[in-house]
Amino acid sequence: MNSYSTCRVSLTLLIRSTKRFRVEYAKSLAGPWIRILEKEVADARSVTPYLMTYTVDVVFARYVKFTCTEFYGWGCALQYFAIH
Repeated sequence: MNSYSTCRVSLTLLIRSTKRFRVEYAKSLAGPWIRILEKEVADARSVTPYLMTYTVDVVFARYVKFTCTEFYGWGCALQYFAIH
């Protein structure tokens, strides 16, 4: 068993782009929410959409939450999110 997992994210739309985000997990919807990833990314509004892959420690949880905390343009954008 690997000691890590991958989190794949695509954050681009033409007029909006995520600048900063975090990923958290919890065993219950009421929490507590535990942060496993927090990143700041470049403005992606003027580039072809691409997939970013991040490596995180393996955790066992029922809920995963993606939160956009800052954005470029008119708002946050999330096209794809997967955990493997």
